[in-house]
Amino acid sequence: MRRAIRNERKLRITYRTPSGPMSERIVWPYALVYFDLTRVLMCWCELRSAFRNFRTDRIDASELLEERYPKNRQTLLMEWRRSEFVAGRSILPEADQR
Repeated sequence: MRRAIRNERKLRITYRTPSGPMSERIVWPYALVYFDLTRVLMCWCELRSAFRNFRTDRIDASELLEERYPKNRQTLLMEWRRSEFVAGRSILPEADQR
């Protein structure tokens, strides 16, 4: 996952949803976030055409693809931050100071 983020390459993941079914996605990973009890892969999901977060403990398989994603990870992060701000939600501390 870190290699995909560093090299801005697409990743194919097999993800187990909270309710149990498996889902295969092609994602553009741009950050790996660490919380006390879990890690979260932040990415753009091609299937949903939207930003999505995937808990790494629910990723059953991943495959680093040769194809690079079309935007750099800093741009994806800025776009995610902008979308969170517009939606009025954020996990970032500075958002509480609006």
